[in-house]
Amino acid sequence: MKIAVPTSDRYKVFERTGHATFYAVFTIEQSNITHIDFRENPLQVHTGGEHSYKEMVTLLHDCDLILVQKIGKSVVAELTTAGIQYKITKVSLIGEAIHQYLSG
Repeated sequence: MKIAVPTSDRYKVFERTGHATFYAVFTIEQSNITHIDFRENPLQVHTGGEHSYKEMVTLLHDCDLILVQKIGKSVVAELTTAGIQYKITKVSLIGEAIHQYLSG
């Protein structure tokens, strides 16, 4: 299983899901983190006007889930189309958010 978390400092969950600098992607095997990869978000700088989150979803195509603090309707629509689930967390530190999710 792969879980993505939006971040801009590699420690905290970034509130604006589509505009984070990176996505921390955790590979989980038997409830243990086996690998962490930081992927640069192609949408991190938004200059206004219309935009699509398809590039973000393409970047996370191999992820099963994204943990977020907030999420907009456009992002939900793109994730749903791609078959990627999302879960809202109130935890701000990435490590704690992942641990909380894995603990049920």
